Amino acid sequence: MFGIYNKYMCNQSPAENKCLSLVGVPIGGRAQIRSIDHDLPGRGRLHGLGLFEGTVLKVIRTDDPMIVLALGSRVALAHRVAQCIEVDLLPQSEP
Repeated sequence: MFGIYNKYMCNQSPAENKCLSLVGVPIGGRAQIRSIDHDLPGRGRLHGLGLFEGTVLKVIRTDDPMIVLALGSRVALAHRVAQCIEVDLLPQSEP
């Protein structure tokens, strides 16, 4: 994001498969984790917080640190960490 190519982003454009880095999800957006970079320090800590492939997230705040709702808990993530999390956008739930 931020105007440079990030190696953690999908090979296809977001318009093709709705896949992008977690920092690209807008406030209120829902996304499912597709993958977390294996070389990310603290990857095990993210797993301990419930952030692993298949987890559905809702973005509460997009500033740094960003805040996501995962499994009923709020989790704060630095942008440098969120850029290493590849997600698929999900449709918005009905009000």
